[in-house]
Amino acid sequence: MDVRNSGRTLAALAPIAMATAGCGLAKNGVGVAPRRPGTELARYETPAGAGAVHVVIVAEADRDEKVHDALAHAAEAAETWTNLLAEGPGSAVARINDAAGKEPVEVGDDVCAVFRRAAAFSHASKGAFDVTAAAEDPAHIDWKKVDVDPRGHTVFLSDAGMKVTLAGIAPGIAIEAARESLQNDGFDDFEIDGHHARYFGGDAGGAPWRAAIDDPHDPGRVLATVTLRDEALATASETGHILDPKTGAPAKGFSSVTVLASDTTTAYGYGVAVFAAGPEAGTEILLARGLQGVLVTSSSGGAASTISVTAGLKGRIDLSTWTGGVRWLEAKR
Repeated sequence: MDVRNSGRTLAALAPIAMATAGCGLAKNGVGVAPRRPGTELARYETPAGAGAVHVVIVAEADRDEKVHDALAHAAEAAETWTNLLAEGPGSAVARINDAAGKEPVEVGDDVCAVFRRAAAFSHASKGAFDVTAAAEDPAHIDWKKVDVDPRGHTVFLSDAGMKVTLAGIAPGIAIEAARESLQNDGFDDFEIDGHHARYFGGDAGGAPWRAAIDDPHDPGRVLATVTLRDEALATASETGHILDPKTGAPAKGFSSVTVLASDTTTAYGYGVAVFAAGPEAGTEILLARGLQGVLVTSSSGGAASTISVTAGLKGRIDLSTWTGGVRWLEAKR
């Protein structure tokens, strides 16, 4: 695997990070100060677009070999889960769909565990998250009809017209696999980026990681920047073709939903659920789960018009690039 080392300390990167807020280095979370004075830190990364995830490690500049191995292990872990949860011919998901209404399909404990976690999201979101939303006919959308047998390691769709997809949970799981791999290899300061979700471990050389939230209608424009440490961030948007389980049609109301959580699977899953539920019900889901987030709705002309931010992000979010109004969300007591 090709591992790139910038060959510069994070202190040397500070002017670049500050000058490119919301894109390039700053958007990817490069820190602006070394952890210890005189300590040379370097940014190592896998090539963008080379695998299921893009991994960045901040470490001492003399650890090239160990970092190289850690990056390779993390990329392999993410790729393994991505392939396991893929939906092409012969995949576990394809076999489950082909056997809908006929018989249970043995898929192994790992895939069963993913379906059980998806069911937990569905229950907590009152069905807004639904792996069966892929059904062609809304009459066949019902997450409660997905029968998971953990003992037999099988999944059964009781309705012949049902169809499942794990697109709303798989990317988060792949990133979590990479995170666990990096931590097992002894690294704490890293960023993992994959399919609209990111995890930020530790810090970026003494400073918090910073992540930009883009304008859903203008990816080159930053709406806000938030700081993170040992935290995940995922964004669901109109480009993600998220369906409303109640109608089977594209969900309406939000332009984008960004959710922060302790892990990417939770952030990704609830991002999808909140987006699918729409502004009123989706906001209730977010607040009820005690999660932090940034919700963007748009005017009829398409431009972002309203940003709603959970109160827990006060002091962590920079809204200086946003010229519109901000609605602060407080959980009901």
